[in-house]
Amino acid sequence: MEVIYLDVLMALNGAVDLMLLTLTAQLAGVHVPRVRLVLGALAGALYAALTVFPVPPVLNALPVRFGVGFGLVALTFGRYAPLGRLYAVFLTVSCALAGMAVALYLATGVSLGSGGVYYFNVPLRVVFAAAAIAYVVTGMLFRGSAKHGTVHRTTEEVTLTAFGRTTRCMLLLDSGCDLTDPVSGRPVLVLERSAAARLLPPDVRFVCTALSGQNAASLFPKIPASHCASFRLLPFQAVGTEGGLLLMFRLEYAVRADGTRFDGYAAISPQKIAGGRYEGLIGL
Repeated sequence: MEVIYLDVLMALNGAVDLMLLTLTAQLAGVHVPRVRLVLGALAGALYAALTVFPVPPVLNALPVRFGVGFGLVALTFGRYAPLGRLYAVFLTVSCALAGMAVALYLATGVSLGSGGVYYFNVPLRVVFAAAAIAYVVTGMLFRGSAKHGTVHRTTEEVTLTAFGRTTRCMLLLDSGCDLTDPVSGRPVLVLERSAAARLLPPDVRFVCTALSGQNAASLFPKIPASHCASFRLLPFQAVGTEGGLLLMFRLEYAVRADGTRFDGYAAISPQKIAGGRYEGLIGL
C-alpha cells in the first residue's frame, strides 16, 4: 500500500499549479498580481489533497477536473483578461506537462502521479527549488509569446483612465518595452506629453511641458500633495542613453484592443515617440 504524505502532495501540486498558471500568464502576455498566482496555486493544492480522501467518484471525473481547471483560471485571472483564451492556454500547457510525465514514466518507470494528481516523495526543498527555477525559465522563454496570436500588429489602440479622465491612445507595440514598477511588479507603458496631459488634472499638467531628459526628480516634489501618491519615479536604461528617471502615474483603468486589462502605470516620455507618429509605447 502506497503511503502518501499530505504535505508533500500539496507542496508538489501547488508548485506545479504555480508553474502552470505563471506559464499561462507569460504565454498570454497577461500581468496579474503575484498574490493571485499564489492563490490559484493554493486552490489547486487543496483540490489535490481532497482527491486522496474517500470522496464521491464524481469528484474525480474528467468533466469535474476540467471544471476545476477553469475555476483555477477564473480565480487567478478574474477580470484581467478574457477567460476563454486563458483557459485554452492553461489546458495546452497542462497537457504538455502531463505528456512529459507519461514520457518519463515510459522511459524510466518513475511515476510522477498518484490518483490523478502529481506525487512523488522528495524533500520539500527540492520541490520549491524546482518551482523557482521553472518560474524563472518559463518567464524568460515564453513571456508574451501567445498574446496576439500568430498575426502580430504594430500598433494598438488602448483606452486609458486616470484621475477620473478617459482617453484613447494609439500606441506602438514594442517588444523592448518591458518596463515594470520595481515595487509592485506592475507593467509600465510610455506616453508622450500631449497624450499624458489629457489624463492629468489641470494642476499637474505643468510636468508635461516642463519635463526634460534629466529633470524628473526635480519635478516630482512640485506635484501637489493631493495627487502625489499617484506618482512615482521609475529608473530606466535604454540603448544609446545613460539612463535616468521617468515620471510615471498610476492608471485607474486601461483596456487593450483585445479586451485585456492593462493593470499598471503610464510613464511620461520627454521625447516624441517615433518622431511624433505614435502617442506612446506598450509592450507585447
